Amino acid sequence: MIRERKSFFEKTSVGSIKDYNNIRETSEDLVNNVIILNEHDALILYADLIPLGFESKRKYKKHGLVVEIETPSLEDIITKKLTPVKLRKQAFKQLEPVPYTGYLVVPPEGPDQIPRKFPLIENMEGVKLYDYACLKHQDSELPFRISKYFEDSNFKSVIEIKPYDNVSGVNIDGAEVLVKVPSRDKNTLRYKSKLVSVPVKNNDNKWGIAYNINSTHECEHKRHDIRYPHETVNKNRKIITFDAHDVAAMLAVADYYATQERDPLINKGNYIPLEQSLVAIPTQETVDFYEKLNHNIFIQTSKDKASRQLTQAEKEVMIWGLVYISNKEKKPDPFFAKNKIWGYNWRTNS
Repeated sequence: MIRERKSFFEKTSVGSIKDYNNIRETSEDLVNNVIILNEHDALILYADLIPLGFESKRKYKKHGLVVEIETPSLEDIITKKLTPVKLRKQAFKQLEPVPYTGYLVVPPEGPDQIPRKFPLIENMEGVKLYDYACLKHQDSELPFRISKYFEDSNFKSVIEIKPYDNVSGVNIDGAEVLVKVPSRDKNTLRYKSKLVSVPVKNNDNKWGIAYNINSTHECEHKRHDIRYPHETVNKNRKIITFDAHDVAAMLAVADYYATQERDPLINKGNYIPLEQSLVAIPTQETVDFYEKLNHNIFIQTSKDKASRQLTQAEKEVMIWGLVYISNKEKKPDPFFAKNKIWGYNWRTNS
């Protein structure tokens, strides 16, 4: 069954290329050529972005190189207050000019020790999905408010959550949060899932809880994400891969605690879920780059007979290229957001 995307998530088709003012071509310095491209122009990349040795782009997404974020001992993390953001920034500064498929975080301790994988394109789409919920929200008094489903009878937000955080075990294992997240497809019900191991208490356990976060979410994409060993991969291990729906849920939970669960003694929100989040959050400039990949950039590889849209795997490679170039040219970190993301500008076909 072919699913139709909501207009907010549609990409520009190759057939629309005739509508652009200018059509440029390049086979070198790909990232910088995308950066400087005017949004009214098109750019065709003549390049093979996916390395040899993978029979398909889907195989590459599963088994390609990852950026492994070094996780010190839990004692070092607590003593030196090494937040996930600090460790990620260190790892991103050491990138090689090679294509990656995501970054990997291994829990320093916990119930499973299974690496968590975050493809950057899923982070981008997760932020976009979260922003979609913000824009669809109609409340003049609050920019965005997340309702507790099963409880708020007079108000339902696009994303709804139900936190279970008032039991003693939360201090040790973190909260569990039921979440409803919208689909990017038309005529599709919202996805219901549960986040577990969500750090919400300000104690030393929060540092370890964060790395064991997991989700019960399953959509068509995740259902078919079956991973077996590949001949080009040395390490044979299970990996938990988060997708856009998971990322949107994590952002919504962080938003909820920061804005709606205020501590009456200090009149501040609870920023623990955000402080300990494993999600690399893009800046507006990174969003602009990503939207060019969706609306202005086409590709023709050595195997293609004509130009086409970039695949998800090829966009992933280009986003990592942006991170590498930003480091090399000493530009701001593309995934260190300082502003509220519900104010981001996305290019839509609506």
